[in-house]
Amino acid sequence: MNDAAAFVRPASEAASGNRPWLGGLEVRSPAGELVAAPPRRSNFIVNAGDMLSEITAGRIRSAPHRVINRAGIGRYSIPFFYDPDFDARFDSMPEFSAGEFLLAKFNKFYKYRKELSEPAA
Repeated sequence: MNDAAAFVRPASEAASGNRPWLGGLEVRSPAGELVAAPPRRSNFIVNAGDMLSEITAGRIRSAPHRVINRAGIGRYSIPFFYDPDFDARFDSMPEFSAGEFLLAKFNKFYKYRKELSEPAA
């Protein structure tokens, strides 16, 4: 496919704001560098999160990532999160449930949650 063909998309796709050919996803490599993950026609890029990394005892790595809009035109990014049942337990993390793992993550990164749950003095 030549470069020009990569930018030819149906009008309905462009009008809806769906512009997957713009790219912008960067993934942190094991060496710590941010590496571009360019879009490829008919492919999906799946970012495994911390839950899947924990469940698989690190066999599937959770890579920090970001998306930067370098095209200068509007675009939509719609994340989809899928987690096990709150009470699910796994051999790789027997000390807590999937839901307890998620709550611990939320509390670590969103300090206001802890402040809201503490009794007023």
